[in-house]
Amino acid sequence: MAARRSAKMRGGRRKPTPVGKTARRSKVPVSSKITQGAQSQRASISGKASKPSASRAKRVRAAVKRVFAGVLHDGSRLATVQEVLDPQVPTRTSKDLSIGESQKLCLRRIKENESFVSMRMLGTSEVIDKKRALSEIKNLSPIGLHLLEIEHRYILLQLQHHHRRAFNAER
Repeated sequence: MAARRSAKMRGGRRKPTPVGKTARRSKVPVSSKITQGAQSQRASISGKASKPSASRAKRVRAAVKRVFAGVLHDGSRLATVQEVLDPQVPTRTSKDLSIGESQKLCLRRIKENESFVSMRMLGTSEVIDKKRALSEIKNLSPIGLHLLEIEHRYILLQLQHHHRRAFNAER
């Protein structure tokens, strides 16, 4: 009886199901299934919704340039991405740093990163969260050395990205 009601509600007749096969459902117009909230969500997926403003994108780029990416040449303090990219400011990037300086840079980057992503690594039995990552790097354990390498590669990718962006802007 329930099958008949649902067939009527779908607007079609239900055909008998052959043995060993599943019944196909009739296609109902999508607009009748979607609520108003889901329609606006669908519009945002299709690109019809409003896009983020250009000023927000500029703020994000400016915030990224304030992230630490190296050390000043004299070693007095950490240098931001913007200072590393500036040819007038003498800096050393992560490939030129000693283990101690690299450790200091990595610790500072992780401490200031509000959205640190917990991760799993091969050879560890637990999830590496922010607290554990900081302790592993402080102790320079094998896991800490892998995290240093990950940060080193990420810094280089950030610098390459900003170099490419500046190069394309000049064109």
